[in-house]
Amino acid sequence: MMTTETEEHGRKINSKFWITFFRAFLAVVLGTALLLQPEKAQPLLISFMGGFWLLGGLVSLRWGAGGDRARRRSVIAGVIGVAAGILVITRYFISGYFPDQVVAYILGGVMILTGIMHMATSLSDDVGGTRRSWASVLLGFFETLVGIMIFVSPLSYGPVVYWFITLWAFLGGIILFGEAWQHRKQAKETG
Repeated sequence: MMTTETEEHGRKINSKFWITFFRAFLAVVLGTALLLQPEKAQPLLISFMGGFWLLGGLVSLRWGAGGDRARRRSVIAGVIGVAAGILVITRYFISGYFPDQVVAYILGGVMILTGIMHMATSLSDDVGGTRRSWASVLLGFFETLVGIMIFVSPLSYGPVVYWFITLWAFLGGIILFGEAWQHRKQAKETG
């Protein structure tokens, strides 16, 4: 019986590694595309961020349901992430019912909430038995700052916003790669 529980725990940690690794990879790809081909990457930026938030929200909901992190905060962060992802992915459908400026305000507001939740949970959640770093707080700060920029100037995403998002993507990728390797190390120790 003990072997089955250990194997199940190892599989769970291994899946955390791959999900986190995939999110990190996507973030770095976004940052690289924005840096090297900004004119081609900018139109896809919002959709990419929506997919990133949706995946992150689903992961947070899973962790909250599994009790692997502080349940309440993970569930709240998961709901915000899923809502943000769905909102962003369906923005063209929604914009038919709301003016573009209202959709931009909603996107900016959701990004602010996502950043605040990221900062609030970064120092209180344990990831693989290790407390998250100040880099996670910095990542949440960048999310909040970009959300404020979008909220203040909802229809003009200037170069400053894209540079902040590029920095956010690289920083997020590095943080997520670090978390992925923590999960990998933990999987090797248990199995």
